[in-house]
Formats: sequence, C-alpha cells, structure tokens
Amino acid sequence: MAAACDLRFDCGRTCLDLVATAGGAPAERLTGPEQLAAWLVGAGLVPRGVPLDAVDVRWVVRFRALRDLLRRVVHDELRDRAADADLDRLNSAAAAGPPPAPRAVRDADGTLARTLCAPPDCAGLLAAVARDAVGLLTDPAARGQLRQCAGEHCSLVYLDTSRGRRRRWCSSEVCGNRERVARHRRRTTVRGAPGPAGAPARPRPPPDRPASRSRSPPPRPPSRPEKISGRRLSDPPVPSVLLTASPISWPGPRRSWVIRAIDPGVGVRKDAVVADRTTPDEELMRALYDEHAGPLLAFVLRLVAGDRHRAEDVVQETLVRAWRNADQLQRATGSIRPWLVTVARRIVIDGHRSRKARPQEVDATPLETMPAADVIDRALRMMTISEALSDLSQAHREALVETYFKERTVNEAAEVLRVPAGTVRSRVFYALRSLKLSLQERGVTE
Repeated sequence: MAAACDLRFDCGRTCLDLVATAGGAPAERLTGPEQLAAWLVGAGLVPRGVPLDAVDVRWVVRFRALRDLLRRVVHDELRDRAADADLDRLNSAAAAGPPPAPRAVRDADGTLARTLCAPPDCAGLLAAVARDAVGLLTDPAARGQLRQCAGEHCSLVYLDTSRGRRRRWCSSEVCGNRERVARHRRRTTVRGAPGPAGAPARPRPPPDRPASRSRSPPPRPPSRPEKISGRRLSDPPVPSVLLTASPISWPGPRRSWVIRAIDPGVGVRKDAVVADRTTPDEELMRALYDEHAGPLLAFVLRLVAGDRHRAEDVVQETLVRAWRNADQLQRATGSIRPWLVTVARRIVIDGHRSRKARPQEVDATPLETMPAADVIDRALRMMTISEALSDLSQAHREALVETYFKERTVNEAAEVLRVPAGTVRSRVFYALRSLKLSLQERGVTE
C-alpha cells in the first residue's frame, strides 16, 4: 500500500483530493493499483476492510483521465470559464453509474460499522467523484471558497474554510515553509550584497568559538527572546558563521538539539559539542520541526481557540525565527523549547493586537443566507381582516376603526363620531360579534 505521507486529503473535497494526486513532490502519486486502493480508502469512498481485489491498471488509467479532466475544469473555472466539451464529459462521468450504496453492520464488539452493499465497481466510484465535482462547481458558497495555492511551484486548489478566509497555501508545513525560507534568503542576500565601488566594507564581527565540555554547570538560556547578547532576534545571522546541529544525550528519554556557531577560519576543538560536518538549512529546519513542532502546535492551538491553520502559521513562523537566529542560541546547552514557547506566545499576542487595531473583517457571504422576518403571514391576516370588515355596516365599522385601530377611548371616539358614549359601546359590542362570525366563515378560528 502507498505510504500515508504520499497521499493528501486536506483539500476539502473528494474531487480536489483526487486532483492533488498529481503535481508537487512526487509528481505522480497514483503509480499503481495499490496506491489507488489506498487513495479510495483514505478519501472515504470505500470503507476500511472492504476488499479491493478488482482494482487493476485499467482502474488507474480511468481515474487518471478523470483527474486530468477535473484539473482542467477547476482551473478554467477559477480563471474564467470551463470549456463546454469538458463539462459534457464531466456530466457523462457523473451519470455513468450509481455510486456504491453504504450499509451499516455490527462489528464483533457490537459497534456499527460502514460497509458496501455490493463490491465496488470502477464506474460507480468514478461517478461518485464526478458528482462531488458537479456539486462543488454549482454551489455558490463552496465555489467562493476555492483558492489556488500561493506557492511558487504549486498549482493545487483547495477549499479555504479558515476564519476570515486568510489561508494562502495548500499546506503551511510544505508550501508555507518554503515561501518563508525563500523570503528570508532573498532579504539576507539583499542585506549582504556588496556596496558601490569605493564604499568601505562593513566591519566583520569577531567569530564565536564553540564551547567545550566542562564540569561547571552550563549557563542558563536567556529568559527574554527579544534581545540576546546585545542583538535583536530580527537581525540576520552573520554570513561568515556556519550553523550545525547535534543531538545531545540526556539522562532519561529527553533529547535536545544544541545549535552552535562555527567560524570556518577557526579550528574546532575535539571536545566541542558540535557535529562532525555542517548541516544544510533544510536538514536543520527538519531537525527543529521533528523535535518541537508537535508540542508547540498543541500549545498554540489553545491560544488561538482551535484555529489549526492559524496555529500552523504561528509554529512555522516560530521555527523560522529560531533558524534565523540560531547563532544567538549557541549558549543554550539545554532544550530551546521554552524559548520557542515564549516566541510563539508573543507572535499570537502581536497578531491579536494587530487585528484589534484595524476594523474587523466581515464576510458578506453569511448575510445572503440569513433568515429575514416573514411578513407574508401578517399581510395575509390584514387582507382577511379587511375583507371581514367590509361585511360590517358603516356605523359598526367606524366604531371599530376609532377604538381598536386608532386606539382612542370611548369618549374620544364619541366626540369624533358625534354620538353618545353608550352608543359607541353598543356598536363596538355588536361589531365584534359580527366580525367574529365573518372570520369564522373564512376559516379563521383564533
């Protein structure tokens, strides 16, 4: 079966998950029947435990053809308008066969499980994916959430269901991390570029020698991450310093990465706690992510009220800052997780304050589906009462209008109608009785 990391199911719809099986790295994920069977189970089209012995190369070819069709239709609809011939092919695929019908059965432990009434066939599964695409393209709310990844070399399309519709990448861990690293490299290259001819060169800071092992207690890591050794964390790393990371063994299950700065022109002592060779940027970033991303994400999720996309952005920004300022953490002989937690918390606080400083973003889409006050019933009641009033005599109708509709007292109505007050009371009594009979004839009982 295909590895779980090779298949993606985070695009928001089954048809978009099928489109995501091509593009990126690796470029082709449906390489054979085993990978297709794994995708069918992961997408929820086929329950776990249902045999998929009928999946063969012909199934793979047909699913790849539908995937190419879906990619063209979705991208054309995002840009302008899909071709009519592609829409006809998509409609034909949706009507090719009925999707597999689900069935609830009891497991050995008594719990209900989902299975299929009949063995799955290729035409039915293709029809289920095509119908999902038709439902996506014809739903205005879902179509308004379609976004294309902002990554430089990524063309995946996903549904943006995040709060405020601020999701930019198909995956913050992949495309988002690449974009941040590339942005930092461009900024560092611009800052480190040589000046015009004749300009004095920038003074080069003295290199930091790696610390050696000793029996004295290690220095405590800095408590405030904003300023360490007289420099800000936003400053770029020194170009002449190479970053390395090495695992340090502690008593017990705890393991941490100690980041050191080594100058190429200075010899390294044999007892220095560093790696034997320099680690590339990607390997250093991967080491930080594998060690601290999980606990850090769980911590940030509590700060952002469960918004996973925002929490992933905060975690990635925190790790990028750690990578950017690795030379400032060379004295941290223990775990750098407290430093990461502090930086992540302050990133969340800064984001919260920036959102409070500007007007709150309002999405107008829910207003279109918000229920309005129903005035039809009130209009029908007024029409029925008007017809019933027309059955009354003019004297009775005038007495009701003055006392009930114009809310005048009996004496005030008597002055307007120029009749005694007792006459007004009598006319109101008989008018109400006649109005009740007239409404009952029209089917109004209350």
